[in-house]
Amino acid sequence: MLVDVERRRDAAATREAILQAAEQLFAEHGYEGTTMERIARRAGYARATPAYFFGSKEKLYRAVLDRVVSRAAEALAAAYRDGDAAPTPREVIEPLVTAFVDFLAHDSAYVRLIQREGLRDRPIVGHLVPIDATRRTLSTLAAVHGTADASRLLVELVALCWFPFAQAHTLLGALDIDPHSAEFLDSHKRRVVALLTRDRMDGAR
Repeated sequence: MLVDVERRRDAAATREAILQAAEQLFAEHGYEGTTMERIARRAGYARATPAYFFGSKEKLYRAVLDRVVSRAAEALAAAYRDGDAAPTPREVIEPLVTAFVDFLAHDSAYVRLIQREGLRDRPIVGHLVPIDATRRTLSTLAAVHGTADASRLLVELVALCWFPFAQAHTLLGALDIDPHSAEFLDSHKRRVVALLTRDRMDGAR
């Protein structure tokens, strides 16, 4: 019995190591630029080990995408509001902006992988978070005063939060701005919240 438990633990540890290595390499080099042999080498296992656990590069890539998308959903979970009577726009928007910006700042693999997926003609993942999390986000944003289209508000929120991290090495680099610094993160969150709530706050008065 103890042998079976140890085997399961070893298998789980091996699978996790492969996922971590694959995530790093897919984020750094993209799907086409990453091989199963390279993943095995990064993880510290024999060449055939990734295929043994995941079957193919495509299946491993899907597992990596599912993993990072789930992390995003977990990061946003605490920001949802349920059943509050007439919340202010700031009460709804600020927790979502804070959670999403903090997540993007600390999960560069997610940013890179989603950016790469967005450039594919046929992306494997068509959403930033699982569908149920997207629906819950839309439901939360629909409670904001003056919101006729929660989908449009979500697009604006994501775009404003996302851009500095997607362009950290291009525009922000040229401007000598570090999007991961504490000063920038605090300022960015305040600015995004202000932009998304200004008109709605005026209308709510």
